[in-house]
Amino acid sequence: MDLQGIKARGVNVYDFEVGMLDNWQLVVNVIDDDLVGAGFANIMPQANARVEGVIYTIDEVSILSLDHYENYPFDYTREVIRVQRANYEPVDCMVYIGQTARLRDGLKPTKSYWRSLLHGRPFLSQSYYDRLCKIDTFD
Repeated sequence: MDLQGIKARGVNVYDFEVGMLDNWQLVVNVIDDDLVGAGFANIMPQANARVEGVIYTIDEVSILSLDHYENYPFDYTREVIRVQRANYEPVDCMVYIGQTARLRDGLKPTKSYWRSLLHGRPFLSQSYYDRLCKIDTFD
């Protein structure tokens, strides 16, 4: 959710806006091979839950940059899911979802990784942001 970070990865961002994904939850369960017990963010179906975030409008070349950064197709798959804009208008968005073979329960994000995710603060409700701030991280 870090706009500057995503641009630093070679992604051309043409627009961005609030996005909400109902009946999904944000979890940290994609294995980080560099640090035992560490993980990366993922979304998973969950009734009565909500993921808040950012909808970025990008070009096709930028998807290749994101694929590299997200280690697609090894760590994540790419799927199109219907997301709601701030005005509740639906829009189909490409999302990365962790590959089943790369998922483990009980993982924690590194502090620097989680800090970059928290840069999405302007797009999050206060309660959702507060919940993300309580996630335990590696120092």
